[in-house]
Amino acid sequence: MLQDLTKLKIDAISSEIQHQNNLIGQRTTLLVTSQAFLFGAFATLLNGFDSAQKAQRAIKLLRFAIPLVGLLIPILVLLAVVSAVVVIRRLREEHDLLCNKLADGGVEWLRCQPIHLVIFGQMLPVAASVGFLTAWIGVIVELRDVQ
Repeated sequence: MLQDLTKLKIDAISSEIQHQNNLIGQRTTLLVTSQAFLFGAFATLLNGFDSAQKAQRAIKLLRFAIPLVGLLIPILVLLAVVSAVVVIRRLREEHDLLCNKLADGGVEWLRCQPIHLVIFGQMLPVAASVGFLTAWIGVIVELRDVQ
C-alpha cells in the first residue's frame, strides 16, 4: 500500500517536472519570437518612414519604446526560467528521496536524469535571454550616443 502511494507520488512529481520543462520551452519560444519581431521592427524604424513631423515624433518615441520592451522581455523570461529551474530542482530532490525509499523496500524505480544533463538542457533559454539582453543594452547605449 505504501509502495503504491509512493509510486503514485513519484509519477505525479515526474509529470510536474515535465510540465515545468514544457513551460521553459514555451518561454524560450516566446523569447525568440518576440525578439525577432522587435529587432525587425527596430531595423525598419531606423530606416524611417516619412519626413513628416508627426512621423518623426512617432519614430523618436518608438526608438525608445522598442528597445525598452526588447530589454524587458528577456528579463521576464529569465526570471520565469529561473523559477521553473528552482521548482524542478526541488521536485527532483523529492523524487530522489522517494526513489530511495522504494529502493530500501526492495523496489527499483526509474531515477531522474543526471543533473548535468538537466543543466545542459536549461542553458539555451538562459543564454538566449542573456544574449538578447546584452544586445538591447548595446542598442540603447548606441542610441544614447546618437541622440
